[in-house]
Amino acid sequence: MSTFRKYLYQEYVDYINNAINIIPVTKLDEIKKKLKDNWQPIKGNVSEICNNVKGKSYTGYEDTFKYFQNINTSYPIYKIPKHCENQIVLGQKEYIKDYFNYIETHSSPKFFILTNKNWTENDNNLFVRCGAIGQLNDCKYPIRILLPKNHTELFNNNNYRITLLELLTIKELIDNEIHVKSKESLKNNLWILEDSNLPYDIIFIENPHFVKKGGKTRFKRKHKLTKRKHKTRKYKNSRK
Repeated sequence: MSTFRKYLYQEYVDYINNAINIIPVTKLDEIKKKLKDNWQPIKGNVSEICNNVKGKSYTGYEDTFKYFQNINTSYPIYKIPKHCENQIVLGQKEYIKDYFNYIETHSSPKFFILTNKNWTENDNNLFVRCGAIGQLNDCKYPIRILLPKNHTELFNNNNYRITLLELLTIKELIDNEIHVKSKESLKNNLWILEDSNLPYDIIFIENPHFVKKGGKTRFKRKHKLTKRKHKTRKYKNSRK
């Protein structure tokens, strides 16, 4: 049986803290350094930068397809989006595989997975950040995160997996929130789907600019970005 409910930001923070508690100190220092190095405000035209990120995201599709064929695990997909395309999926390879197979077997691209040919952590960082602020699709829930119920799955051979960095990147994004007005805080726009048939929970980030009127979905995204550009600069300068 599935349960879909609001996910308190403190629950998200507690999950990350519990995961971090089992990291060796040396690895924790490495993660902190990477977050510090990668966490820079997006400079320039946000919409243009995110469009470039999206354009690069399928350049390694064929190689990724071959890679996923060697993974044998399989789990059902819940809450397939009905009124949008390209919902971003973040998570570990053994769980993302099912979503990749869905993309392969359906004509409508409901899900969006990063498959850069020359993948870098910086590309991944921008992909997550652009997705979280609704710049890579027009979905009520632009991102779903496959969150393993077992914290130890975030590590492999005593090294952290990229999923942990993605979780921390979103936390940094929410904590800094230079991209949205405080009343539209992403802290209040987290949801979780829990199901006993899955080895993971699914976290959804809701687009704070999503508006539905008269049965049709509309977005204020472009208008909000135009306003936000100047306010972001002002906020950035005040932090120096």
